[in-house]
Amino acid sequence: MLWKHIKDRPHYNCDIYRQCDMGCLYCYADCLPFSCKKRWSATYEEIERVFHEKKGDMFHFGVMSDPFQEREYAQKLALHVLRQSNKHKVKLLIGTKAIMPEEHMRELDPDLHSFQFSFIGADDRFIRSFELGTPLFNERKIQMERLKSQGFDITLRLQPIIYIGKSLQALKELDGLYGKIKVEHLKLYKKNIKQFSFLDNIKYYTFNDNKYLLVEELRRDNIKKILAESRVDIKLHGSDRCLSYMVGRH
Repeated sequence: MLWKHIKDRPHYNCDIYRQCDMGCLYCYADCLPFSCKKRWSATYEEIERVFHEKKGDMFHFGVMSDPFQEREYAQKLALHVLRQSNKHKVKLLIGTKAIMPEEHMRELDPDLHSFQFSFIGADDRFIRSFELGTPLFNERKIQMERLKSQGFDITLRLQPIIYIGKSLQALKELDGLYGKIKVEHLKLYKKNIKQFSFLDNIKYYTFNDNKYLLVEELRRDNIKKILAESRVDIKLHGSDRCLSYMVGRH
């Protein structure tokens, strides 16, 4: 089980799978040194030990890999996490793009569990250009509607690439389903940059360390457009944190 405390934040990051079955071409996890090794899964015993030690704490569950990816149907480690969360009253912010099995849905508790759903856009052809194995837009939207109707808090994680209009479309079509927005422009890593050769705007990216990132001027313009369309609090994440002055402190 991969978990660590995040300095200046009231939670631990937690993953139960190394590498991911979702096939997102922009995935940064595969570009980290520890992720370049073989596929790996946590054990039931490890999950039980960590949750016993962290009674009453909070985890961001699903940071480097989706907890409800294809492997979960066979291994059911995320199901065990949910049950241990209930047992030890450990709160989970669950980051996902997946559809939860019914068995997992029955373990959810609005007092302990909240969700963060990630989108690059609402157009399925655009989504499939970058995400080879994720549920498509309406599938994720239906999952959000169901969770919202059951009283769960939902954050929309908006991940613009270049075409901000695609992200704004998702923002509008999901309106009313989320209570907060987290914005993080996607970075394209040197390791997999060749997979993005079809992006005619690649010249707008600037190389920084081992990644290509949309230049700050264009990111500021995109954030302004998101602010103009949003009716809820916005938080900037990752490389966009340096622009937090644009949205204030929430």
